[in-house]
Amino acid sequence: MTSLAQTDASVGAKAPRVPTAPVIVAYLLLAAPIAAAALWWGNWVWVAVAAAIAVVEYATLQRSQRFSARVWRSVGVGKRSRREHGTETVYVATAVAGVALLVAAVLANYAV
Repeated sequence: MTSLAQTDASVGAKAPRVPTAPVIVAYLLLAAPIAAAALWWGNWVWVAVAAAIAVVEYATLQRSQRFSARVWRSVGVGKRSRREHGTETVYVATAVAGVALLVAAVLANYAV
């Protein structure tokens, strides 16, 4: 049994942050254009495109609220502003573009 003093001390303490599955997925999506840039290395136009996609994706990920909160809003729980909606739309578009660029780079480099 814990004493009242121990309970009060633990109330103010924060637990260490452990990445959840949606956050890990967000970071993997961010890694896609970076990997594409590495695969396109030498073709500087595609490297620049992949780098720009990675920068925009990172910026919109940082500007948006926590990924889990976005998931709950997408199912209709809570309201979001037009600005948040626009930021999330840009994030999704850049994530899709990053994955598409990675697929294109893999196909271009390893096609038989």
